[in-house]
Amino acid sequence: MNEVVETLHHHGQHLSSQHHDALQSVIQTMTDMAEGAAERRVYVSSLDPGMGKTTSLIIFLRQLMGSQDHGDVAVLVCLSRKAEIERIVQDAGLEEVDFAVLTSDDEVNALSSTPPGEARVLFTTQQMLLSRLRGGRFEACSTFHYQGLPREVRVWDETMEPGQVVMLSSDDIGGLLGFFRRVSADFADKVDGLMDRLRRADIGSLFRFPKLDPEVLQRAAAMLGNEWRTAHVEALAQLSGQQVRVCPGWGSQRVAVLARAILPEDLAPVLVLDASARVRETYKLWAETRGGVVFLPSATKDYSPLTIHVARKGAGKSSWGQNGPVLAKTVAEMRGCRPDERCLIVHHKADKHLDVPGLISTALGPDASASTSFLHWGMHQATNEYADVPVLILAGTFNLPPSQYMGLAHASLGLPMDKALPDGVEKRVALGEHAHAIVQAVGRGV
Repeated sequence: MNEVVETLHHHGQHLSSQHHDALQSVIQTMTDMAEGAAERRVYVSSLDPGMGKTTSLIIFLRQLMGSQDHGDVAVLVCLSRKAEIERIVQDAGLEEVDFAVLTSDDEVNALSSTPPGEARVLFTTQQMLLSRLRGGRFEACSTFHYQGLPREVRVWDETMEPGQVVMLSSDDIGGLLGFFRRVSADFADKVDGLMDRLRRADIGSLFRFPKLDPEVLQRAAAMLGNEWRTAHVEALAQLSGQQVRVCPGWGSQRVAVLARAILPEDLAPVLVLDASARVRETYKLWAETRGGVVFLPSATKDYSPLTIHVARKGAGKSSWGQNGPVLAKTVAEMRGCRPDERCLIVHHKADKHLDVPGLISTALGPDASASTSFLHWGMHQATNEYADVPVLILAGTFNLPPSQYMGLAHASLGLPMDKALPDGVEKRVALGEHAHAIVQAVGRGV
C-alpha cells in the first residue's frame, strides 16, 4: 500500500482516509485471492477514474512477481481494450518471461513470446475470454490456466455486464436473405418466413424462434468473415430455438430481444474495477436479486473547481443530422470560453451520412482545432490518454435502443424473457446507463 500512496502523491494526489481505505480494499481483495482466502464473490470497486484502481493493480502485479511466498500464484487480467494491455504492461515493467498476451491481434500478442500457459500473468480481453468459454465453466477452460491449473487472481477492468443482450430486428433478418439464398435456398425461405412472422408479432408478446441449421449458419458466418452482417448471422444463431420478447422498432419493424447468462459462476472470485458501478443500476439489481456481489468501500472524488454548462438542445444523432451546423456552432462557442486550454470533445461516431467532428472542426477553425481532441462514443472508456485535459464537452449523450434497456433489466435480475419485469425496473436501468456513459466520458479528462 505504501508504494501506491507514494505513486499517487507523486502525481499530485493526497489521499483522504476514505480514499486510502478504498484502495486498501482493492489490494486486500487481490491478496486474498492470491492466498486462497477470498470467497466466491464478485468484488466491485467503484472508485472514480483517476483515483488509483489501475495503479493499485500495476503495483500489485509488480510486487507479486517479486514475492518469494507467492511464486506459484498466477493472475488473469481481463481488459476491455487492447491499447490498455500495452499501457499496463509498460507501466508494470514486467519481465517478458512473467507475462503473456492473448488477444485476436497478433501485434499485441507479440508484446511477449512467453506461451500463455507458462506465464504467471496473462493479459486478455473480455471478448476473448467470453469467446473461449462459450458458456462453459471457467475452471475447465485450459486456455486460461497456468501450468495446468486455474489462475487464482482474476481481475476484470471496466464494465462487467450481468448477461448478454441479443437483439435482432426484422430488418436485420431481411438484410441477410439475399446472401442466404446463395448459401442455401431452402434455408433462405425458412428465414424469410421467420422475418414475416416476427414483423407481424404483437409488441410485448413472446415469440419462439425456429431451430435453424447450425451448419448453414456457421458456413455463412465463415463466408462473411469480418463483414458487418456477420454479427446478424451470429445473433440469428444465438436466437435459434429460443423464446424472445418482441419490442417495437422503427415503423412496422419489430425487434427480438433475448437476455442470457454468459459469465460462469466459477469465474468468482473476481475483482471488478468499474467506476460506473456506483451509478449503474445493473450491479445493484444483480446484488439485490441474484446475490454474489460485494461492493468494496469507495470514496468521493473532489472535482472542484468545476463548472458545468448545459445547452438545452437536442443533440442525438437525428438532431445532428437535421441541425448539424447549428449544433457545431454551439459546441464551438462552448469551446471558445476557454480557448487557451486543451479540450476533449466526445461525440457520435462518424459514418457516411454524418461527420460530427468534421462539422465541429469547421466551426472551430484551424487555431482552436489544433488544441482540441475528439473521441467518439464507444471509445469513451478505459483510456487515460486525456487525463491532463481540463475542458471536456459532450456533444450529445449516448443512447441505447429501448429494447437494450429491457434486455439489461432481465439480465440483471436473472429473469427469463417469459416473466414480466417489476414496475420501474426498466426505467431504473435506463437512467443508470445514461449515468454510466456520462461518468465514463467525463472521467477521461482531469
